[in-house]
This record gives sequence, structure tokens and C-alpha cells, in this order.
Amino acid sequence: MLLLVGSIGACGSSAETADEVFTDPGGVYRILVPPKWEPTTESVPAGVEAWFVDLPRNGFTANVNVLDTTGVGMELDDYVSMSIDSARELVDGFLFLNDDRFTNGSGDELALMEYRLNDLHVLAVVGVRDDRAVVATFVSREDEYPRLLPEVEPYLRSLELLDTSAIVS
Repeated sequence: MLLLVGSIGACGSSAETADEVFTDPGGVYRILVPPKWEPTTESVPAGVEAWFVDLPRNGFTANVNVLDTTGVGMELDDYVSMSIDSARELVDGFLFLNDDRFTNGSGDELALMEYRLNDLHVLAVVGVRDDRAVVATFVSREDEYPRLLPEVEPYLRSLELLDTSAIVS
């Protein structure tokens, strides 16, 4: 479902190719999506939304995916710390690079995490609200990351958490 909402602003597209506001089917989040991103269901688990952000190169296509999980039971800082600690322990080739906080236009406090997984470079925006975590992740090959980051990061930062207190999990 596409829905235009005043609190999310454009990230730079022209009027002919306006950004779309994607609201997830469960009503948990919304995020700006440029028209050139191609939605995909290829190798995507149920409950995850994903878009290809570039052409395939060497068998991999840079992408953005968004996942929401329920039953988080913790605040943003604890969730981010737990995620980093778990990845260090369980994921071969995980290298944590950076963690920062920002507030989006809707007043949501979000975490920006950057890390590497072997030859992949990842930037994730994380939000926690109403016992749910929403993680919007950009994944690209290390050599493509500098070229794609300026095009993708503003869209990741547009992530908006919706009031889900009335949703029964």
C-alpha cells in the first residue's frame, strides 16, 4: 500500500519521478522509496520488504531491506548493544564500525549502525517502539558502498515508526 503523509519529506527526486511513501502492510513503519528502486521477493523471508538499489554486479545486487520484529522487551540502546554483541559472537567476518543516534522528522529516536560482513558493507537504521524493533538495512559490496551510500542513506533515515499500540501481535 502506498500512502502520502506530510511528515516524511522528499529526498531529492524530481516531480516527474516523485518518491513514494511505502507503508508496510502491518502498519508498523513507513519509509520513502525512490522510483528507481526495484521491489523484490527473491530470497526474502516472509515479513521482510526489500528493494534492489542497483544493477547486479558479480553475482550480488545491492539492496535495502526492512524487517520488523515483535517481543523486543527493551529500549533502543539495549537493543543495539544486544545486536552488536550477538553479531560479534555468532557471525563470522562481522566487523563493527560505527553507531550513532539521530531523531527523524517525526520525533523518533533512531540508531544508525555501520558494519562489515566479509566483503559486504552494511548501514542499518534501527528503531524501537511498542515492544517492536524495525531495522532498515542497506547492504552492498565494499567497493560499491562509497558510490551508493549518498543515494541510499537519506532514504534509510526517512524511516518512521508508527503507533502500533493497538495492534495485537
